[in-house]
Amino acid sequence: MNSLGTNIATLYNSTLNLYLSATTPGDQALLEGQLRTLSGQLQKLIDETLPVDDQKYKDAVTSVAKANQSVQSAINDLNAIANAIQQIAQAISTIAKLAAAL
Repeated sequence: MNSLGTNIATLYNSTLNLYLSATTPGDQALLEGQLRTLSGQLQKLIDETLPVDDQKYKDAVTSVAKANQSVQSAINDLNAIANAIQQIAQAISTIAKLAAAL
């Protein structure tokens, strides 16, 4: 039996792929809304479950914030994609450390 986390990640990725494949604006809008809702529920689940005073949590928050900044820079300047990829990898690594400590 897959975990809730695995199933949610699969659902999110599948919904994103469906959104990217959708050909009508109405379908895209509905799928985008579902992605936003799912993301909001994940945010609530994470924020209400993880120990915010743990250093690994704080490291993950900082790392993800840096990755988000890098992604936004990459969107604004496509030459920044390499940096964004590096920051995303770092964020994933710190999230993995947090998850492993639970």
